[in-house]
Amino acid sequence: MYAKCGSIADAVQLFNHASDKFASIAPWNAMICSLAVHGYAHMSLDLFSQLQRNGIKSNSITFIGVLNACCHTGMIAEGKQHSSP
Repeated sequence: MYAKCGSIADAVQLFNHASDKFASIAPWNAMICSLAVHGYAHMSLDLFSQLQRNGIKSNSITFIGVLNACCHTGMIAEGKQHSSP
């Protein structure tokens, strides 16, 4: 909810405080997509890397957020890398 209202700092703080309790992909997707939409593409991609390190399985929504982050920063090669099967 914080991210949706544009309060990214509060959203990140809340997420970081509770992220070790998230077994579901949904909160990860919400943060990855919100960061990408609000112009924090590098943070979004860092969070995606953290998700992978934690062994949480991504889904199509995750990749929409990742590709959105790549699009906003002109990271075409990185976007292609993430979209390749």
